[in-house]
Parts: sequence; C-alpha cells; structure tokens
Amino acid sequence: MLNFESMRKIILSSVFFVLMALSCANVTKHSKPTTQSVNPNPDGDSEMSLLMREMLDDALRMKKAVEAGQKPKLLRSFIELETAEATRESKVDNDEFRAFTDHYLDLLQRFERSSVAESSSIYTGMIQTCMNCHAAVCPGPMVRIKQLYLAN
Repeated sequence: MLNFESMRKIILSSVFFVLMALSCANVTKHSKPTTQSVNPNPDGDSEMSLLMREMLDDALRMKKAVEAGQKPKLLRSFIELETAEATRESKVDNDEFRAFTDHYLDLLQRFERSSVAESSSIYTGMIQTCMNCHAAVCPGPMVRIKQLYLAN
C-alpha cells in the first residue's frame, strides 16, 4: 500500500511530465541539445527550452545556498536569453519579453555583486521576474518556478 508521500511523489512526477509535454519547448533543426531531451516533439528541443532547464538547475543550486545563509557564485550569465531560439519566436521577439530579459539579467549582475545579506532579496526578485515573464509569455513552467521561492 502506498503512503501519502509516495502518492504525492507519483502525482507530482505525473504533473511535471504533462506540463513539460505541454510547455513552450520549441523545435529547431539547428539547435544542439546539451541536456537529455524531455520534449515529446520528435524534432527535439529549442535553444530556449534547454537554456531554461539550465536556469532551473542553477536556480535550485542557488536557492539551497541562499537558504543556508551562503552566497553562491553564478555559474553562467545566461546572456543567451536575448538570442536563444524559442518554440514560437513571436513570443520572444517583442518589447515585453526583452524587458523581462533585461530585468532578469540586471538582477543576475546585482546578485553577483551583492553581499550575503542582500543576496536573499535579490534572488527572490530574480525568481519573481521568472514568474512574471512566464505568466505573460509562457505559463506552462510556472509550476516548476514556484519551487524556486525561498522557504521563509
């Protein structure tokens, strides 16, 4: 018999798979995936979807460090946000997406220069920027982004 925690993990895994299948993962014939594909589309993943998965992994690492009272070093600048090919170029080829991208990249630079005391609030701003952008542009990944908020 499955206990509550086992059922919860099964349900969350199922929800994650469905959301990833329905998310904004684009197919580009010229992209070179650097991570294993979870996109059900037979042509592969877009540069943007692969970049977003790297950003998620990095943010999870940063979250652990910030919650432990440490200030993690940034592994990447993610400047590719400005140029990565997306599933639907029309979603990222506009002023709204560029504004979100500029704000996020600015927060990354501020985070890098911040003290340990400042890093928590800047990290929270980074995650809120992700949430705001996805609410406006591509809502599918918002479930995953919610796990990036700090436990306060």
